[in-house]
Amino acid sequence: GDRFHPMGMKEPKKLQDFFVDQRVPRVWRDRVPMVVAPWGILWVVGYRIAQEARLTPQTRRALSLKFRPMV
Repeated sequence: GDRFHPMGMKEPKKLQDFFVDQRVPRVWRDRVPMVVAPWGILWVVGYRIAQEARLTPQTRRALSLKFRPMV
C-alpha cells in the first residue's frame, strides 16, 4: 500500500493505517481526494498535509490549494 508521512509524525504510515487512525469510514476511503507528486502523497484533503509539504523558513515558493466539495 501507499505510504504517507503526515505532518508532525516522526515516521511515514501506510495510508490504510492513517485512514483507520482518523476513523475514515471504509466506504469513503476511495473517495477522499489527494494531491500527489512524483515522490508521494502531499495532502490527504480534509485530513492532513505531508511532512514534505510543510512550509519552513527556507520555503521560497508555495502553492495554495482550496478544496470545495461539489454540492
